[in-house]
Amino acid sequence: MKTSAPFLALALPLLALAATVAFAEAPAPPPAPLELVPGPPPHLEELDRVSAIRKLLELTGVSRLGKETKARALASLKQKIPDGSAAFWTEIDKDNDPQELLDQLVVIYLDHLSPEDVHAAVAFYETPAGQHWLATQGTILKDSANLAGAWERKVVERGLRKATEQRMKAKPTR
Repeated sequence: MKTSAPFLALALPLLALAATVAFAEAPAPPPAPLELVPGPPPHLEELDRVSAIRKLLELTGVSRLGKETKARALASLKQKIPDGSAAFWTEIDKDNDPQELLDQLVVIYLDHLSPEDVHAAVAFYETPAGQHWLATQGTILKDSANLAGAWERKVVERGLRKATEQRMKAKPTR
């Protein structure tokens, strides 16, 4: 039995279509409705966390770091470039916004502190005790560094004295 080319041309696509329909999967069920989760959306929580960190930076005085660092850097730069024009210094000043440093500090705080940590720290620094801590922290750190330096020298002196004593004991007497 001979089949004609026109018959095959019509029959093959129909067979392919029938096979596709026969083996097709059932249609996927419609997606489940979204469940509402209590509380603000995650991006709003992150914004709240960032604003809490900015508040912490303000309360602790860290927010001044950008301006202070910029002032020191520009003073150092002016010593290196004493012939810089006023326009040059205006441009350098404009190109270096202290906010850039603060934005990078926020990222560091985000990496190392949980939202609970940040909120607890803000709550503490807003209290009179927190304000007193901030007011005395510089003096405490300075006094502590001086004490640690003195103690370090004492440790070295004790070690040197002990080594000298041991050498003296180990030397044969004549």
